[in-house]
Amino acid sequence: MHTFADPLRYASRMAPTKTAVIDGNESIDFAELHRRCRLLAGGLLALGLDKGDRVAILASNGQR
Repeated sequence: MHTFADPLRYASRMAPTKTAVIDGNESIDFAELHRRCRLLAGGLLALGLDKGDRVAILASNGQR
């Protein structure tokens, strides 16, 4: 089964230093985006969520 994270995981392996996100004057590469996503996933697991649980996100349109 493919997941939403598979394309990011692939990009972080194939082109880790390529720009993934541009927000104003700041940018991050695929390796950093993948790292941040892994930290978020780890935090959600630490809160008691399990793989397959659904999560809603309300956030501003930017990287911070």
